[in-house]
Order: sequence, then C-alpha cells, then structure tokens
Amino acid sequence: QGVQGKIGLTGDTGSQGVQGKKGDQGEPGPIGQPAPIETSVFLALATDQTIGTTGKYIGLGSQAGDHDRVSVVIPSDAGATVTMFVAKVSQGNTARFGDAFLYKDGPTGAGTLIGACSIDPDVGDPVTTCMIMVFGDEKILDEKDSLSCFIKTDGGSFEAGSCSILIDLGSVTP
Repeated sequence: QGVQGKIGLTGDTGSQGVQGKKGDQGEPGPIGQPAPIETSVFLALATDQTIGTTGKYIGLGSQAGDHDRVSVVIPSDAGATVTMFVAKVSQGNTARFGDAFLYKDGPTGAGTLIGACSIDPDVGDPVTTCMIMVFGDEKILDEKDSLSCFIKTDGGSFEAGSCSILIDLGSVTP
C-alpha cells in the first residue's frame, strides 16, 4: 500500500435548507395553585382552686367573678369557629354532679353562651370529663372575640377544673 496523500481543503458551506412545517400548538397545562391548609388552634384553661355551687369563671390564669375579667382574646380573623368543648374536673373524695359552660364575646359585647355540658360522674372516678361538639351560629367568632369557661357543682365542690377548646381557623392558602 502506498503513502496516504494530503488532506484537501474544506469546500464551501451549502445554502440553508427549507424550514419544515410548524406543528400544532399543544394543549395548555393546568395553572398550579398551592393547596389550602386547614388550621386549628387548641386553647386550654385551668384552675387549681376549689369550685363550688356558685362556680368559677376560668381564663387568663385567674378566677375572677365574671367572663369579662378572665376571658382570653382569641387571635383569629372573623369567621373562625369553635368546634369542640371539653371540661374536666377533679372530684376529690366524693363524686359530684355539675355543669360546664363556654362563653364568648367581642370587644363590645357581653358573654354569649356557646355551649354547655353536664358533668355526670361514675362512682369512684377521681376525675370526670364532659365533651360536646359545638353547632349553630354562636360558634362563629368575630375578630378579637374572647372565650372563658364556667364550671359549677350541683352540691359540694370539685378540687379543680379545666376546659379545652378546639377552634377551626378555616383554610389558609400559603
């Protein structure tokens, strides 16, 4: 085989070819939006003081004589709703019957009853709990509404009591 010859010069570039047909436009995709997040707030109120037949309003860490003095302001926009109310009492040596009430109000209103439950003990239980799901227009909170709990016995006294409140703030889109 003989010696390879020199590589020749590169030729001129050819002309641009004809552009192909434009294709059909595709279907538009869905517009993305963040999924709403359901948010809830849990509020717990308690007292370690004896609760008798005259009852006690429970809120702000003190047990004064009325809703306005103890109620806790709820940081929510108008339209939040109270969905559940639970009260628990320490019975002491003798089981007692009683009632628990949940009240609300706004910056200018008086206490409005949201819900109530009966404290019905079983013999020998050291603590008794009552719970209700809250329904109706009373459960809807206005901006800067406040909540308090009132517990009383039908006779004798409870050693202490607490209230738990579940508040649905609604859907929030991030």
